[in-house]
Amino acid sequence: MDLQQQQWIDQQADFNDFEILDVRTPDEYEEGHISQATLLDINDAPAFMAGLNARNQDKAYFVYCRSGARSARACQVMAQYGFKNTFNLLGGIMNWQGPIESACSAPITYLMTEAFYNLFGNTNVFRLLSCSWFPVTRLKMR
Repeated sequence: MDLQQQQWIDQQADFNDFEILDVRTPDEYEEGHISQATLLDINDAPAFMAGLNARNQDKAYFVYCRSGARSARACQVMAQYGFKNTFNLLGGIMNWQGPIESACSAPITYLMTEAFYNLFGNTNVFRLLSCSWFPVTRLKMR
């Protein structure tokens, strides 16, 4: 079932046992995900199917991706495999109006200097995280 964000959140209250599934890639998940979401990458078909096989079909699953397309497909696949309660977040995390967790909870500072522009062009931005293990990551802008 496709739901807008508020409906998606409200529907969770109807279930004692539910799981939030993020069906994006591991890189997308690390950039930021909804709290308590479990990664189950639909693009990695063997891992996705193994993940489904390990889950209870009677449990409720609230599924999202970047824009809602992959999560809609995931819900369809889950329904075909007997999952009874799957809920797709329309618009995905792109339209999410709420807290986002990332691999590093430190503040993010975006740097776009002329030097970076000259080196990498206007399609790149550097994200500087104040984590000792994750100092600088090069990302494509949307």
